[in-house]
Formats: sequence, C-alpha cells, structure tokens
Amino acid sequence: MNVRDFAGVRAEVAARTRLPDPAVLRERGRRRRRTHRSMSITASVLALALVVGGGFGLSQLRSHAGEPMALISTPRPASPYGVVCDTVAYDAKDVYYVINTLWDCYRTTGFILSHSPDAGRTWQTWWMPEVGKGEELPPFLLDRSTLVWRQVISRDGGRTWRSVPQTGPTVAEIPAGWPLAWVDMERSGRQYVAVDPATGQRYPLTSQPNAGLSSLAQGQHLVLPAADGSLWVAVSDDNNHYAVAVSRDHGRSWRRSPALSRSGAFTVASRDGKTAYACGDDMTNKGPDRMFRTTDGGVSWHLVDQPAPTRLCASGELQLVVRADGSLLAVAPWTDGELGGPLMASTDGGRTFRAVPGLPTNLTQIERLPGGGYQLSGVTGNNDDGVRTLVSADGVTFQPVHIPPGASQPG
Repeated sequence: MNVRDFAGVRAEVAARTRLPDPAVLRERGRRRRRTHRSMSITASVLALALVVGGGFGLSQLRSHAGEPMALISTPRPASPYGVVCDTVAYDAKDVYYVINTLWDCYRTTGFILSHSPDAGRTWQTWWMPEVGKGEELPPFLLDRSTLVWRQVISRDGGRTWRSVPQTGPTVAEIPAGWPLAWVDMERSGRQYVAVDPATGQRYPLTSQPNAGLSSLAQGQHLVLPAADGSLWVAVSDDNNHYAVAVSRDHGRSWRRSPALSRSGAFTVASRDGKTAYACGDDMTNKGPDRMFRTTDGGVSWHLVDQPAPTRLCASGELQLVVRADGSLLAVAPWTDGELGGPLMASTDGGRTFRAVPGLPTNLTQIERLPGGGYQLSGVTGNNDDGVRTLVSADGVTFQPVHIPPGASQPG
C-alpha cells in the first residue's frame, strides 16, 4: 500500500499501529548524517512494558521487590471484536493481538487479548485488566505464554494477570535463563535490564553498553543473543560518534569497536557471534551510507565490497537480521520517500540485495523472534484480508497471520 498522504498515515499508523510519525521519520532520514541518532524506528514509541512509572491508578498494583505479586485479574473469556492495537509473536506459531473493544488504542479500559497457538488458524480471547493510563506501551513476551503489558504480567497466555514488582537492584551479569531487554527511561535515556521471567521484574545491569551514549536497537525490546551467547548493540553519542558494543560475559562487560566511531553504526546484526553486519554513515555528508562486516567477532570491521552501493543503509533506520544460513534479510522503513518497502535479501555477504517476491511491499520492520523464526510487519490500512503480520520459521517462507474474526485493522 502506498502512503496517500502523511496526515492519513499519522492517524492510521502512529495512533493505531504504534509506528512513529511518518513526517518525523522522513525528516530524520534526511538529516541523519548531521544529527544525533537517538532512537531506532520503533524506539520513539516502543518501550519495554516493564517500566515502572507514574500514572493514574498504578499505586495499588505495585509490589516491592521480594513481595508476592497481587492477583488482579481472573480468567474472563471474551469475544474478539474491536480494533487491533498491537501484535507480538513468540515464534512462527504463537501470536498475540491486543484489541480494544472501544475502538481506541489509547483507552485505559476495554482491552482484550487474542492468542493463536497456530499462526492465526484458531484463537482464544481473554479480557485484560485495567491498569490506569500509564505509558502507551506494547505487549512484551518473555516466553511462549508469559506476556508483560504495561505494569502487569500474565504467565498463562493472558488468562490471569498479576502486578509487576518495582525495579530491583543492579546486577553484575544476566542470570541464567533471563532475557536482556532495553527500556527507554524518560529522564536517563536507554537502560539495559535483566528480566525475571517469573515476575517480570527488571534489574538494571551494572555495566551498561551505552554508558554516556544512547543505544539503537530494534524489535520487541529484546537483545537476542547470537549462537555463541554474545550480545550485540549499536550505540552513539552526542558528537555523532557511533560504535558497536559486544558482550561475551553475560553483560558483565562490553567491548566497543572504535573502528566504526567515524563511520557511524546505527544497526547491527549477528547470528553466530563471529560474523556481523552493520550499516554505517561516512560522516562527511558526501558519500553514501555503506555496509560494514566483521568476521572476527567485532575486533575489526571492513567495508563490504558492493558493485553498486546499496541504498538500504541510507533509507533511515534499516531493519537487519542474519538468517541461520548466514544470508541477510533487510527492510528499509522508507522507500523513495514513502513509508514501507519490500523485504530485501542478500546471499553474498551483503554485496548485493534483491527484493523477495511474493510478499507485501509496504513493510516497515523485520525482527528475529525470541522463540525462533522471524516476523514481518507493515502498514496495513483498509485491508479486506486482515493481514498485518507475517511469520516464518526459517526466514524463507512467510505466512500471513490473519486477525481474529470480529476484529478490525485500524484505518
């Protein structure tokens, strides 16, 4: 779907599907070489739903660290009707839709959760609790059935909900079995936290990869480890100096690559922890943005020899993942000045990219899923077939996830 006008996209996308304001994204893409890149495409509106903040009606939900969580919602089945507000997937099968029955995603009431364990073939729907206005944050999956939404957590796929305890003390490293997530704090910028999958409680890392910098990340606010357990993030500072930070000791320490301090790494992806790719800005305002590759775990970086430099890196906050076979998948949020583009693939180490046929051409994001597989998201609008999300187990074959019967896409 081509964007008809920015006003329509602002109402259709920003208010409903939680993508950022297209006009802001477009301007950001124009001036990215000369301004500080402080957020990724989704970071301006997506933040981990574990944030403990102010907001009407939150005090009765908060629990101090170590205290039992209060049960605030018992199972209440619901019929799926209303407008789809958020989508979150664990793998290529388990998909959740957050739907508002009052047709307003910014309400504090009227939310239901539809869960499909088979990529949209069947659905179970449950009422979600009212937790107050708080932050307008999306759902966040810790495992197949553990979902955090705003300030509450469900460990049974949305049937029952409990309050999330307040932020715990700092930890030197990520405990075994806990995911690493990032949170956009209102005053202190981005913070990386280990998350207790049993309670949803977050514990900030003592050593932050972005200490003194802002961090650029994508996806569902999870930093998914590479096959060797290493963690990769892109960081930047106020002087337009960019780097890749890598941890190989469960977040206890981070090594920044100075090789990209002038070229500007604003997206990074690695599958095996040894070979990684990053988009870079030459910082001269003269040359095109280029793709860099490391084959030694981030110690050294080199420009990818491209016959014709790809425009993907220059398209504004590129979404990039590496498949299990080492090939690359990329989505450029902006294509020729319009929101959304095709899925691009490279099988030669980033030298050339080709559009993947048979898929929508209005995509805005691709991400690895915590349970394995990949998710594609795009601008939908009025779409009779009800498709806004595609999932894949291997990154080769994608299948659409249709919304539950009775629900509607925004637009």
